[in-house]
Amino acid sequence: MAQIKINIEKADQEILGEIKKATELYVNADPIEKTKWDSETKTSIPDGYRTEIQVMDNTLSIFRQTFLVKTMEKPAVSINDKVALELTNNGYYFAKNEVIPWYSGNLKKANKS
Repeated sequence: MAQIKINIEKADQEILGEIKKATELYVNADPIEKTKWDSETKTSIPDGYRTEIQVMDNTLSIFRQTFLVKTMEKPAVSINDKVALELTNNGYYFAKNEVIPWYSGNLKKANKS
């Protein structure tokens, strides 16, 4: 059986660099509220919002790729809005047979050009 070694950190930094260069970012799905389980109160509590963003800058290698951005406040954006993204944190986690990148930051409608 062959082993494949992937440098996750390097791939993550390349994707992050492409996202930061993107000038055409659009909301692909409306923001949804995230919750997390509070084991003390045995209830779900609010944990920010998650918005699906799509890269529509055809000069980039990640053209048409989507990714999720977590914000603490509900962003004033809706589906198909062109947006500006300021990333404040990113990383990745492992789930079953995949590596899932995550991003958090500030999201707002882009200025009309």
